[in-house]
Amino acid sequence: MKFIYIFLLLFFNNLYSQVHNWVKTNPGGGGAFNIIKSGPTGNILVGSDLSGLYISQDSGISFKNIGAHQGLTNPHIGSIGVDPINSSKFFIGTASGLYKTSNNAQSFSKIISFGYVSDIVVCKNNTNYIYVCWHSDYNTTDGQIYRSSDGGISFAKVSNLTQNLRILKLIEDPTDFNIIYFLSGNARSACSIARLFKSINAGVDFSDISGGLGEILDMDINPDSPNELYLTTMNAQCGSPYYYLDRLGKFYMSTDGGNS
Repeated sequence: MKFIYIFLLLFFNNLYSQVHNWVKTNPGGGGAFNIIKSGPTGNILVGSDLSGLYISQDSGISFKNIGAHQGLTNPHIGSIGVDPINSSKFFIGTASGLYKTSNNAQSFSKIISFGYVSDIVVCKNNTNYIYVCWHSDYNTTDGQIYRSSDGGISFAKVSNLTQNLRILKLIEDPTDFNIIYFLSGNARSACSIARLFKSINAGVDFSDISGGLGEILDMDINPDSPNELYLTTMNAQCGSPYYYLDRLGKFYMSTDGGNS
């Protein structure tokens, strides 16, 4: 019986790989691989929520695990921010603060000493400006925006958000480092209202530009025409069994930077 089970397992595994023509290149390790970014020269960075950071320099053929040996002492990776010009410089958000490397992950230094960092943006228009979404823990809704204006040497909280928000995603205006958006909503371990916020003064003040459209699911910007925004909505509620209440979401476009 055991022989038959092994035979069937190998048979269907082989059949599946033939049908889909997939080749396994993932780095392995435990937990979920919840974020992936690539650098300007093609480095691939993969973050796990249990086993740290993995880096590939050969288009995903092989990966090297990065962790405590390089100074990245927390293995729960929440976000990755890559310098769009300097491929050796990137930032790693973890469950215990923000780390930075300037030598392609040979060594890391800790820039923000504690807190959960859920997203990072290194601005294309001025790489001295870096924004991060910060929370006191991985399961809290006390999101704030931290900013660096010296290329990541130091960070300071610039926002004064008073709502209970789980900040999920940062979106930059690629032509103006002073304009930044963030999306709040439902995460794996925390949930808040799902809204879209915009700042035009480098993160000091944010306004809700959701326009009464309901729960915002996702948003992106046209890099060639940054006043052109796209967002999707859904009917959802924190605490409901599946978060969403129905399948009646909508798709919206703005041509005036979110004013309408």
